[in-house]
Amino acid sequence: MSGATQGEPGGQRPTAPYAYGGRHSTLSQTYVGAFLECPSFTAADKQVACWYLTQSTGHGEPVEETQARIAERLGLNAKALQKIVAKLTAHRILGARGSVGRTRFYAVNPFLGGHGPGRQQREVIKAWRPPVIPGFCNGDVDPGAAPVPEDVAAPTIRPMEHRESA
Repeated sequence: MSGATQGEPGGQRPTAPYAYGGRHSTLSQTYVGAFLECPSFTAADKQVACWYLTQSTGHGEPVEETQARIAERLGLNAKALQKIVAKLTAHRILGARGSVGRTRFYAVNPFLGGHGPGRQQREVIKAWRPPVIPGFCNGDVDPGAAPVPEDVAAPTIRPMEHRESA
């Protein structure tokens, strides 16, 4: 239909590419902000998690890169990276999602963010549990997110309590 407007069947929707200069990701300000502010994670922990976030397809797919190559790209010792990945996995920031031989591949938890449309993210997130960020959300879900299955959902986020020194 020629001359159709947005909202009409067959209508054209105006589009424009983002000006980021390449691929982009969407992230949860709630979870990523809490993770970055959490003193339980080191700067290297945060660097590795952010690297995975930028390399992720956002569809629960693993980043298919060896830890040796990731360590080289990030300027880290391979053993140190192995410990960081184990810590991030224990906190559900990353999840093991496949392997080739002895090489394991990891995906970033989609509660943190990723690449792709919201509808896909809502489907992918069903297979994950929220990350565990000490002192912040303890596995609760983002209050702005759509309802998720009962075994994952929790009533509300409990913000960190600020205690005054006595």
